Amino acid sequence: MKHVIVLFTYILISGPVLHAENDQWIDGITIRIGQKLFYEKIGVGGKRLVDSEHDINKEEISLKDLKNPINIAFAETLMNSWSYRQMYFDYIPSKKLDDLPPSYPELDYDLKDASSKGLKSILITQEIDAKIFIKEKLFAGKDIQLDFINNNTNWAISVDTERTAIYLGYLWGVFIKTTETNRWLKTGIGIGTGYFKYKADLNLCSNYEVSIKEGTDVYHSGKCNGKTKFSEISVDGPVTTFAGNFVIFERKTPDSIWKIINANLSVTFTNAKYEIENYNPIFDIKLQVIDIDFVSYTYRF
Repeated sequence: MKHVIVLFTYILISGPVLHAENDQWIDGITIRIGQKLFYEKIGVGGKRLVDSEHDINKEEISLKDLKNPINIAFAETLMNSWSYRQMYFDYIPSKKLDDLPPSYPELDYDLKDASSKGLKSILITQEIDAKIFIKEKLFAGKDIQLDFINNNTNWAISVDTERTAIYLGYLWGVFIKTTETNRWLKTGIGIGTGYFKYKADLNLCSNYEVSIKEGTDVYHSGKCNGKTKFSEISVDGPVTTFAGNFVIFERKTPDSIWKIINANLSVTFTNAKYEIENYNPIFDIKLQVIDIDFVSYTYRF
């Protein structure tokens, strides 16, 4: 609850400032067609463990993946004829992702090689230095885990995650103005704060199998075989987020705002402790959200 209070205190402090500068801090209601893309990375001791940036276990673009079509538009404050500042808000609904794949830099090469040979699947795992770290540090003195990896040549670590977040921050940016209403290449960067709840089950796999799907722009299927949970990590509290915004074209009139290709990026870095006897490693967690509006219309108040 204290984290929620921190967030709303930030809103209350920011609100009057924006109101004083813009007469109103909510500009209107936006109707949009777009999509959210999520990427997660987890590392420990400087070693990469899992990485969702690979095209594994991601659903094809469909209507169910489209984000909420209605959103609040915050008022923009012009600093001069070509620059602006503006509040931003983002909400990430609760979502669960199973069998996050091991971080494996050679995946693309191995997939192409396997496809050329007509193979239907491949096995992937963490890099050698990461596996040595896991064995000698994370599993030091852990007979059950050590027996597991010693009995499975292709062992790997996979993660099942669940997260939700809410962010509020401020952007500063520039644009190219060609007429009184038309703007091009609007670009902004900003920083914010928010509440982040995250839970990850850490699993040992007898092997991690990637089933290959043919074609371009396809997602492969990954599975942690022989899944055995050995621990979990969690985060529940305030975080700092960094944001970016890029709009190809914007038409702004006193009554409305049209945007074509409006892309927003938010990146959150946090960490979680994993306490074991005589060693307390810090797990580094990175959540990256790419929020794309293909087209949007804002009715201005």
